[in-house]
Amino acid sequence: MARRPPHPIAGRPARGRAGGFALVECLLVAFILAVGLLGLGALQLATVRGHAAAWTRLVALNLAGNALETLQAEARVAAPAADPGPRLARFDRDGLPAAAHPAFFAVTVTGTALGTARRCRASVTWPEDGPGSGRLTLVRLISR
Repeated sequence: MARRPPHPIAGRPARGRAGGFALVECLLVAFILAVGLLGLGALQLATVRGHAAAWTRLVALNLAGNALETLQAEARVAAPAADPGPRLARFDRDGLPAAAHPAFFAVTVTGTALGTARRCRASVTWPEDGPGSGRLTLVRLISR
């Protein structure tokens, strides 16, 4: 019987069967791939949640800034004789007035007279996932 030539890499005789992967090796590769894909899915979910929270805070910041700019414009036109008291406005998730939509953001604007100036505070609250709610407050000094 003739001897087979040695395997070119291992230096030992080649086996009688064709080269390939065993079933166990294929299952191990599939398991590692599945764990990696699950990790990528969790990362994607965390990214989407973070983006949504950042978007909500950005809309809240814009609403508070707009409320303070409106007060500043009103103070330039005519100085009110008396403090009108707190104002409350409600907006939907996109920052649009919540007349026909369910309210998501609640904007409260208050002012305190400080001599010839007025300290105005715009507070925005919104519900968050889990207990509690989000809150953002901007304060601006408006001269009359």
